[in-house]
Amino acid sequence: MLVRASNPRRGYGVRPDRARSGSRSRHRSYRDPTVPSAAAGRAIGAAVALRSFALLTLLALLAPLPGGASAHHVLLDRSAPIEGARLSEAPREIVAIFDLPIVMPGSSLSLLNLADRPIAIGESVADGPQTLRAAVRHLPPGTYRAIWKTLSANDGDYNEGNFRFTVLPNIDPIAALSQRVGVLALAATILGAVLLVSQAIRGAEEKRP
Repeated sequence: MLVRASNPRRGYGVRPDRARSGSRSRHRSYRDPTVPSAAAGRAIGAAVALRSFALLTLLALLAPLPGGASAHHVLLDRSAPIEGARLSEAPREIVAIFDLPIVMPGSSLSLLNLADRPIAIGESVADGPQTLRAAVRHLPPGTYRAIWKTLSANDGDYNEGNFRFTVLPNIDPIAALSQRVGVLALAATILGAVLLVSQAIRGAEEKRP
């Protein structure tokens, strides 16, 4: 009876699971470490977008307003008389110079006294794009308030303000001298009367026994 010889390698072959495992290891995908993953790419994109938004916001805040300097109201730059002036003579005109161009009609000058009562002055006249003038008649001594109103030529906005000045009393030098002489004469008269009274009292005392 013939007996089939057993295969000496039987039972020593590679296990199927190991074979499959080896197959998977041989076909494993390779990722380049220099290429970011999907999650990292999304994070980088979000950071770039946020930085761009911040930059655009900063540029918008730093950008000048339309019209540049014309975005603010017209303001008084200087005047004649100046604010708080104390004048020995009444001014012949009021002058207001502004920092921006103004529109006529629409801009004007007026004058009030200390009791806020209107004082008649000449018509307001533009002298150049930023200057107003108004003639003034004789002003008696006192404190006055010049009111200015402007219409901006750049943005059409209205604005107003005021400045004060004082006209001092005009004292005539001759009258002042006469007043001083009168005071001195009165003082001399009083002094003479005092001396006469003193001498009379002394004489009366000397005549007593």
